[in-house]
Amino acid sequence: AYNKNVFEEKSLEVPTTTDELLETAKTLKEFNGSGSYGVAVRGTRDWATIHPGYMSLFATWGGQDFAIEDDKLVCQLDSKEAIEMTDYWVELIKAGGPSQWSNYTWYEASSDLGAGKAAMLFDATSAGYFQNFEGASDQSGNIAWSTIPLPEGKTEADMKANVWIWSMAMNADSKNKDAAWMFLQYFTSPEYMLYSGTEGASPDTPRQSVMDSDEYKETVGSAENYLESIAILSENATIQFTPQPYFFECTTKWAEVLQDLVLTDKYESTEAAMKQLKKDLDAVVVDLEVSE
Repeated sequence: AYNKNVFEEKSLEVPTTTDELLETAKTLKEFNGSGSYGVAVRGTRDWATIHPGYMSLFATWGGQDFAIEDDKLVCQLDSKEAIEMTDYWVELIKAGGPSQWSNYTWYEASSDLGAGKAAMLFDATSAGYFQNFEGASDQSGNIAWSTIPLPEGKTEADMKANVWIWSMAMNADSKNKDAAWMFLQYFTSPEYMLYSGTEGASPDTPRQSVMDSDEYKETVGSAENYLESIAILSENATIQFTPQPYFFECTTKWAEVLQDLVLTDKYESTEAAMKQLKKDLDAVVVDLEVSE
């Protein structure tokens, strides 16, 4: 997501490649005075830092977290694609990211876009939307969307998006299962989903019938290129992580390495860091036996 007014005032084109994204982020450093910067991304030392922007671009680059070899999960974070993408991401943060990046969740990243402090946001699509509806932020109405900038040599067919799934469930020990079932039905109903998308400023409906409705299209579609970007990204959108029970431990270690690469001299290179991370994560999942 990006601030339309900033791009217009600076006579900048919206980036379509990762090289352009990096150069644009550099150009926009302190575009609005001290503390303003080019692109907001997550940076805290937990799984969520790996999830949206990073993992989407990682998969688009051709990276993979794990593969199955001889009925064992084997970490792939030492691959050429994983190293190159991570090296790029670190440079993007250093050159065009927030000075307090290591404290940034999606709240801080999206809030900076809404406050006019960040010119771009590389995060969950809806994160920018919450800053754009009328009265939501200082920059509401000035935010537009693009698709993922492509690495050199990649085409739109290579474009991947990582999907996160929010769910509701009933506790098996519930003493009020009938009431719980009614609750679940209400908040997942077409009527409520339509309300939340058109009046509740929540665009993340899982219901195709709601997305296809004229009311939803009119409301959510008023955000420039939002629905268009969703349509393009949906073609190759899925959960890009390999499902395994040590997901949180592995992604937290991954985020820790990102922080070390951006903030310290612990590793002599991104390649050295990712090779060590591969060893660490192989040790984490060593007890798992899986089959394709």
